[in-house]
Amino acid sequence: MKKRIFLFGFLILVSFLIGIFFEKEKPFPYVVLNNHAVDIYRSFQPKDIEPKQVINDPKNLEKYLEKSYIIDSYSLPLKSSLHQLKDLFKRPLVFKGGLCIANKILFLTSGSGDTLIIDINSNKIISALDLIKLIKIAYEDLISIHDLECSYNKEKEGFELFLSLEKTVFKEGVQKYKTQIYSFSVDKDLLDIFLKGLVWESDLGNINTAGRLALNRKNQNLLISFDDRVGPIKNKGIYASQDLSLDDGKILSVSLKNTTSNIFTLGHRTVQGLHIGKGDTIYSTEHGERGGDELNILERNQNYGWPINTDSIGYETYVNNDRQIDKSKTFIEPLFYWSPSIGISNLIEIQHFDKTWKHNLLISSLKTMSLYRVKIDNRKVKSVEVIKIGKRIRDLQEDKKGNIFIWTDSQHLIKLEKANNRLDRKAYDYSDAILSQCLDCHHLGDTNITNTAPSLSNLFSREIASDNFKYSSALQNLSGYWDNKKLINYLKEPQTFAPGSSMYYQVEDDKKLFLIVDKLKEIQESGQ
Repeated sequence: MKKRIFLFGFLILVSFLIGIFFEKEKPFPYVVLNNHAVDIYRSFQPKDIEPKQVINDPKNLEKYLEKSYIIDSYSLPLKSSLHQLKDLFKRPLVFKGGLCIANKILFLTSGSGDTLIIDINSNKIISALDLIKLIKIAYEDLISIHDLECSYNKEKEGFELFLSLEKTVFKEGVQKYKTQIYSFSVDKDLLDIFLKGLVWESDLGNINTAGRLALNRKNQNLLISFDDRVGPIKNKGIYASQDLSLDDGKILSVSLKNTTSNIFTLGHRTVQGLHIGKGDTIYSTEHGERGGDELNILERNQNYGWPINTDSIGYETYVNNDRQIDKSKTFIEPLFYWSPSIGISNLIEIQHFDKTWKHNLLISSLKTMSLYRVKIDNRKVKSVEVIKIGKRIRDLQEDKKGNIFIWTDSQHLIKLEKANNRLDRKAYDYSDAILSQCLDCHHLGDTNITNTAPSLSNLFSREIASDNFKYSSALQNLSGYWDNKKLINYLKEPQTFAPGSSMYYQVEDDKKLFLIVDKLKEIQESGQ
């Protein structure tokens, strides 16, 4: 028996070490196996290609409002409105997609190519489109929509959309991938959409998980990002992201005049954010490994160092850089980097939201489900504020009224605006008798690994068991949000409400129950 246990443990250890080797070195048949894994995942996705809901007449966005609440930030209170739009989309192959705003119209595309047109002045969802059907790509060949950019042409009185996507192609029995950019035109009345054609496509290669776009209408070009699809492995003495013959680890500039492309910058890992800000300053955000998520200012023909000069820490080591730095080359240092990784996503430069935020960067995060307000002065980061949102953020845009629209992997469209009716910040007294016993274990504010119980902040605006605390399966299996009835029932009889919950303390006094619930609502309304 002992020999069997030892043998079993030995096989697990060997499998683990082989896995680490394959992830790091990526020898044959790593890419083939990875491609098959993608195929298996996609085989479980629904095969229907018709939209779940056809919009025959404009519908108010408020119909899909799930929750609205106040978020406290350093300089002002924010009103967050969550709209759940999943019923308007097919289930995406992967949770990507993007949004853009032009001439008071918001275009929102899911990872599967379903696109909503929303009038942000009237809050009306005008129509739903299927862009992949227009392109005539077989749905089984679509991997994901990467991004969406748009502009309004005053002379032609219409909109132009640019869509980047990833598709699979089989060549001589081997599965490869191709990144493509398509353009569409939409008339000013938003009644007709036309496919203008394929703008640009990459050569066949490994899968590109970046594909972020930035449209520079003045220069008539598009920037598009490519991740380092090979990893930090040398081929013929050079890393792919440093090889000028490859797209890997590059940002390319695609001319809209003649559809040619050239390398704009190199030495990137995975650029997930691109934005052209004031004075045509180009910002990017880039995934590191375990750490080293970067904020960069991009300049043509510059080298940003990956994987030779990086603050990124590998997944299997504590050493941040075990590669030899080539001192003959000049690498551009990041403006700022995050360690550990925040799962960095897209970014914008704020123009209209509030004077205290003007020209600050707002950077989104997948992993921490937050926004990062970054204040920059003379190309130096002066401060970074974390604003908790509670959803994995994929993309964001600001309209000219200062409203910020956020697209999440949970298929929520979040509208973030100033809570102008809230000017006074309240500070909660921890010695308050009503919650004194609750706060013996619980706390207000963010939850971290040292906390013995979850936070009581924003309790009614987030889903049950949704902060960073490690909840019991009893609570994790509950869906929806806390409300008065649910919370009272839980506090009164926690083991009846959620059998197996780690909470056993019961509030038996009905009057005290109502006082606790009212106090928690008061705390939430104060922005804490």
